[in-house]
Amino acid sequence: MKKMYDLIEEYKLNGQFRWISSQMNRVRNGELYRYICDTKGAFVQPALYEAFGLTVVEAMTCGLPTFATCKGGPAEIIVHGKSGFHIDPYHGD
Repeated sequence: MKKMYDLIEEYKLNGQFRWISSQMNRVRNGELYRYICDTKGAFVQPALYEAFGLTVVEAMTCGLPTFATCKGGPAEIIVHGKSGFHIDPYHGD
């Protein structure tokens, strides 16, 4: 978390993104994704490993530019450069 906050400060990103906690209300989830899309946001799922990737599917369904780990489910869901982008969580560059 400290590294993330250091990067936020270094690149002057305060107020440019939001952390979203786990949501259980499907209607609220859909509205949240659509709001982010309408405000020209992006979805980033930087997990080291994601078994399935439901949040990735939900974000892509709403038209959000989607960036997710290349480990696990998102590796099969995303076609890199077409339907989203793979992030290698072990190589930050």
